[in-house]
Parts: sequence; C-alpha cells; structure tokens
Amino acid sequence: MTMIFHSDYKKFGFRLSEITALLEENNISLKTPSRTWPVEYQQMPAFTKQDAALIMSGLFPDEVDDWRFWDDPPSEVDRKLRLIDACQHEILAQDARLNGFEKPKTEIGSVDRISHAAWRNWSKEKGLDWPIPDSTESTAPPKTDEELLRRLSAEEGRRKKAEADAEILRAQVSDLQKKVDQLNRLVGDGSAIALHNTRLMKIALAVQREYWTDVDQRPNQEALWGDLREKYKLSQLQAEAVELVACPIDRQKKTKK
Repeated sequence: MTMIFHSDYKKFGFRLSEITALLEENNISLKTPSRTWPVEYQQMPAFTKQDAALIMSGLFPDEVDDWRFWDDPPSEVDRKLRLIDACQHEILAQDARLNGFEKPKTEIGSVDRISHAAWRNWSKEKGLDWPIPDSTESTAPPKTDEELLRRLSAEEGRRKKAEADAEILRAQVSDLQKKVDQLNRLVGDGSAIALHNTRLMKIALAVQREYWTDVDQRPNQEALWGDLREKYKLSQLQAEAVELVACPIDRQKKTKK
C-alpha cells in the first residue's frame, strides 16, 4: 500500500492499542515501558489544553517545541484535543468549582491555563488516563518496586537540587558578609552613619578608599589638598575639611621616637 501524502498514515496506519490487542489474541505479550514523569510536572499548577492533550497521550509538553507540530498532530493527540474542545464547558465548570470562580469562562483559548486538579478530575470522570502522579498521594506506601525506585529517584533529584541551591545561597551570604565587613570598616559604629549623605561626605568616603587603605602609608597632607582641589574642584577650605574628616589618624599627635 502506497501513501501519497505525509498525513496518509492516519488512514493506513495502526494504533498501538490495536496492535497490542492483536498480539494478545495470539498469546504474544507486548510490554510497553511506562514513562517516568519528572517531579516538576506534579508541581505544575495549570496546563493549556494543548499541554493536556499531550499529557493524556503520554507525551511531555516540553519535548514538543516546534509550532509546526500542531499543523498535523498525531492522531491520538488530535483526538484528545477534539474531545477537550467538545467538553470545554465541563472542564471550565470543574476549574471554576475548584478555584471558586463565580462566572466561569465560556471557552478554552489556546493560551488559557486550566488548573492541574481540574484536568485530573475531568480525565478521571471521562475514564481517561492522566499519567502524572498525584503529588498528594506521595505519602502512601509504594505499591510496586518500580514506584519505589521512581520515588527514590525523585527524592535524590530533589536532594541534589536542594544542595546546589544551598551552595549558591552560602556563596551569596559570603559575598554579602564581605560587603557588610567592608561597610563596617568604612562607617565604624552605627552613630557614624550620616543622616544626610552630602557631596563632601561622599568625597570624604572616596578619599578614604583611595588614600587610606593602609594607615601605615600616610599620604602627604598638602599634596592631598591639592589633589582634592583639582579633582573635585574644591576650595582650600573645603579640601582641608574633607581631608580632616577622611583622615583616620591624629596628625597633630607627635610620633614617639
């Protein structure tokens, strides 16, 4: 049989369920591996109708990143999407009940997001499979070894992510502590914090950073006055005042010999 158009597979192809039924009639078992849904999907609060159609078809929405996919979606996804459009009033009513909406919408647009719980409940009512595990059931004991391994893998993933997040936070705290220590060195005690950060006070702080990083290396006072007059266009009086405020030592105190 020859297919002329790329969409002819819908006419001539076989569904997986049909193939499975045929094999079972002939005592041939075909075990379809179940997909392990990432824990992030359990925590998603809402999905679009396209996402829901993919999920109910066993596909991860984040794996469908080509908009041309929806020009000619697989038959199973297309059937789910058509069913959603036909039942959108039921889905919207379900969503309204769960979220306390007084006036639900009349239709589900392509970008509208319906709550995760509404999709799950509606699928259950229709006898459809919603494959994402319910996060509220995670406290129940695992029924199979596969479920136990899935939970262990998910917990291990969460542990590693928490450790990575903690490491980032520790690095951020360390950087912030360094900044606090630097400010404490510049400001001193709390009473030294300026109520009004005037231009001359800002210059005084800049002078400390530039000339007084090492108190044992004292800048020449008259040379510093000259730098301030030239760099900041200060008068001699202003330059002397700024130098006096910025200076961390007592220049009048005689050095013992």
